[in-house]
Amino acid sequence: MTAQEYLSYPRMLAERMERLIRVQAFLRGRGENERAQQLSPDILKLEKERAHWRKRVEGRLALLPDEQERFALSLRYLEGMRSEDIAETMSYCERQIYRILKRGLMHIDYLLAS
Repeated sequence: MTAQEYLSYPRMLAERMERLIRVQAFLRGRGENERAQQLSPDILKLEKERAHWRKRVEGRLALLPDEQERFALSLRYLEGMRSEDIAETMSYCERQIYRILKRGLMHIDYLLAS
């Protein structure tokens, strides 16, 4: 698993969970409450798995020695911010954010390999 895949995993789980919640709401809107209720265990399971993975990712990010890399990667992968928004938040140009993110991903790859 690459650093990017590892860091993206909690967000991917959250997106899956959100899709199931939308399906559940759709079913309830159609009066299919029993079918909608059958999705609840899956939603709960995804929420627990997402929380677990988020903690794992936060733990890996905490191991990075560079505060800028930690912050930029957190904004990108945990908060889902775009590079332009990260640049504005951190008061850097977008090009510098790409460099910080790339360097951070390289360090996460190293941590995952060890």
